Formats: sequence, structure tokens, C-alpha cells
Amino acid sequence: MEPYRIIVVDDEDDIRSRIAGLVETRPDFSVVGEAANGFDALELAQKVNPHILITDIRMPFIDGLELMRQVRRDAPGVRFIVVSGFDEFDYAREAIKLGVSAYLTKPIKPTELFDVLDKVVKDLEGEELSQSEAEQLQKLYQKSVPLLIEQYINELLSGSTSHGQEALLAHNISFDTPYVVVSLRMRNQGLHSFSQQSEKSKLLVRDRVDSILKSADIDFVSTNTQNLLVYIIYIEGEKTAAESLSDSLALAVKLSAKFAHTDIAIGVSHPHIGASQLAEAFSQSEQALNAEAFVEADGVIYYDDLKTTRGATPSQGLSREEVHALDHVIRTGSASDIQEAFAQLKKRSRQIDCRVMAFHMGHVLFSFANALDIPIYTAIDGDPTIYLLNFIDMDAMLNWVEQMVIKLKSYGEAQKVSHVQEIVDGALEYIRANYQNSYLALEEVADSQGVSVSYLSTLLKRRGTSFLKYLTDIRIAHAKELLSLTGYRMIQIAELCGYNDAYYFSHSFKKYEGVSPRVYREQLSEK
Repeated sequence: MEPYRIIVVDDEDDIRSRIAGLVETRPDFSVVGEAANGFDALELAQKVNPHILITDIRMPFIDGLELMRQVRRDAPGVRFIVVSGFDEFDYAREAIKLGVSAYLTKPIKPTELFDVLDKVVKDLEGEELSQSEAEQLQKLYQKSVPLLIEQYINELLSGSTSHGQEALLAHNISFDTPYVVVSLRMRNQGLHSFSQQSEKSKLLVRDRVDSILKSADIDFVSTNTQNLLVYIIYIEGEKTAAESLSDSLALAVKLSAKFAHTDIAIGVSHPHIGASQLAEAFSQSEQALNAEAFVEADGVIYYDDLKTTRGATPSQGLSREEVHALDHVIRTGSASDIQEAFAQLKKRSRQIDCRVMAFHMGHVLFSFANALDIPIYTAIDGDPTIYLLNFIDMDAMLNWVEQMVIKLKSYGEAQKVSHVQEIVDGALEYIRANYQNSYLALEEVADSQGVSVSYLSTLLKRRGTSFLKYLTDIRIAHAKELLSLTGYRMIQIAELCGYNDAYYFSHSFKKYEGVSPRVYREQLSEK
């Protein structure tokens, strides 16, 4: 296990060195930085992300209390140990309000320091979890149960051999009775998935379908996966049960259009039993959906009906394993890998009817675009099923599909780059608009873009900057403008630039410009 990272902050060099020296005698701790004032400590904390911060209270620029406030705002998990003198009781009391882990008085005794560090380590490891924290965790878990159930179901639908089945049994969900997998997606919209519609429409469709199935006394579990709304519906062997399900699905199509203003298509698998069959059943429901253009159906397509419809049956074409192998190459392979896969497919295609191959290629294109979460009709400039049905030459059709796969890959990569660009540009714009807020934190900027702090930090680093650097650049640039164009006092300029402490502002300005704000203004007046 890596040692715990510690920063030591004190304006007295001998005390700081003594504390750091004591800490370094323990192999489970590492002093990753020292600072003589709160400003340098804040910058250091942003860079090294410490587990523990040992700090004095009275220091120049930013005192220990303000340092802890700012560090806690950006990194709530950091533990604080305060070191101070006997005559600073009021400061100590305020430090305790900030949630410090321990308060040590000078001079520091090694045994006291190590006892405190051991206590903080236990806290970090969660060995002293309080009852209130445990209750909060329990509440959080209860809120997470529906999401966890969906996650486990998604793992089984994808063919994962994870512990999902056992976890679902703990929630009284099993697949030991016959079921069908039913997949729903937006009709005639290709990859304009539920995730790309308004949240209101998505909830309305799901709520409408849930109500219909419950009214018919049909048991089910549901989830979202690959941008489809997926239902696992338990069925009985009686004909009345099959008719009830068929009527309910047909009603779902009609009512979704009427009340949710959303046209949906539904694909239904062959009946299966057992968790191990979920991936196969899900694949069948997808194939049924992707065959919508090849069959005559009023919104509900049954996999079993494909065997008798226009000869377009998967069993007469590629095997499930062959389709999955092609999907895998398309999603993970290079351009040369894809080219080789289609070359082999052309040899295999001599044994397959052109219309059946069109069915398979439609499934491949829709599934690939679905995985990329991109609008297939926009990327391909039309409905791929229409193109496929118009081909009479097998090699020409496969050449076209190969070109479309490469086009979808490029489209997906461009969309991903564009999305990242939007996040970074949005974050930088938010900083520019809010730099005067002295409490502006990376967490707030990340929240404004709907991403995590760590992800935004990574994106900013790729752009060649960081939150603190960009924020300081903006503040210093504005300060220089005010120094050159106004006669404002230093404390006024500091406040206008987002600094609530004039000494902190002066220190920061000098660090970036090499001279103090006052000297900078004097130099401007001499020119």
C-alpha cells in the first residue's frame, strides 16, 4: 500500500522541519510538500492532493483557518491536524468547528504526533465509522438499489459472467420461469435513442408501458441498456397469457403515440428460461427491432415471426457467433481489421441469400451506431434499410456497409472530440464569468458542466492548464487592467479580482509578474 501523503505548513522553518522529520521516520507516511504560508500551501494541495494536512494557525497571507476552509471546499476528504500555541484558544475553537481531526500544542511531542496520525489513519480507513455516517450510507444504498438492479440486469443482458445473478437473487429477482425480452426504441428514428429525447418523454413512455403491463397482471423487470428501454417479461404456457402480452404491447405502441407523443417500435424475443439465456434473448429482441423494415408489422416485431416472413430468417444466414464476431471487429478493430473481416464475409456470402444478408447488415449498422450513441440517419444521410433493400449485388452491398462502418467510426470520434471541446470551453467560460467570486472552486465549475472534478482536471491538463492556473491568469490579467486604467486602492482591486485578502493578492501578483502591484503601477506611470 502506498504511504499516506502529508503536507506540513508552518511559517517557522525549524518547527516545520521538525514535524516533517518526525513524520518521515514512519514508512507509512510521506511528506509530499512543505509550505511557509497558507497561499503556497493552497497551491501545493491543489497539485499533490494530500491525505493529511498539518498546519499552524497564525500565518501570513492565508491563515490556517482560511486554508482549511478552502482546501475542504475543493477536497472534502482531506484530514486536518492543527498545530498551535497555548494562547490561541479562540482559534482552536474555530478550528474544531471546521472539523479538524486533532489539535496539537507546541512544542510537539513525537508520541503525541504519532498517536494523532494513527487516529487519522483509522478515520481514513473508515474503521471508526460513526452511527450517523452508517445511517447515511444505508439511506444512500436504499436509493441506489433500483440503479444497482438495472446494472446487474445489464450485465446479464450483455453476457457478463459477473456476480449479477446472485446479487439479483438477493432482491428476489430470478429467471427460473419462462420469459421473453422486449426491447423498445424510437420508431423511424434509428439511433435517436431515449437518452436523446426529453426526460419527460422518456419517463412518460416507461410509465405508460409499466401501467399497461401491471393492469394486465404481467410480471416484469425493466432497465435501460444500449439506449433501449428493455423489459424482461415473465410468461406462462397458456395461450391466454401470450394473447394478453400481445395485446398489451400493441396497446403500448398506440398509447405511447397518443399520450407521450412518441412512436415506438418493439422487438420481442423467443421464450427462454434461465439467467444464462438473457444475452441470447436480448440479441433476438434487437434482431427483431432491426428487421422492422423487412417485415409487415404494426410496431411490434416478434423474433419467431422472422422465420416465416419473406425468407428473411437469421437461421438461413450468418450464425449468432459470426454476427457477434463481426460486431466485435467493427467496434474494437482497426481499419485494416475491418477490411479483412469484410473480405472474409464476401467469401462466406456466396452461400447466403442477398436479402438475408441485408437483414444481418442492417442489424450490424444499427447496433454499431447504437453503441456509439450517434444518429444513424444523419451519419449515413438516409435510412440504411432502404439502401440495403435496393442492392441486388452482394459484393456491392458489403462494400457499401464497410464504407458506412468506417464513416460511423469517424463520425463517432468527431462527436466525442466535439463533446470534450464543449466541456472544456464551457468550464473556461464559467471561470471567466465567475472569477470575481473569491470562493470559486473546481467542484463548482465541474458541476456547471455536469462532470466529475477528476475528469475536468484531466481535460484541463490536456489543454495545457489547470483550474488554479487559469483562474489566477484571469485574475492577474484583470488586476493589471485595473492598475493601468484606474486609481483604485489595492484592497479594492483585490476584491474586484476575486481576492478577499489584499496581502494574498499582492503575494499572488508578485509571484506571477515578478513585482508587486504597487511597483507595477509605478512602472506604468513612468512610461
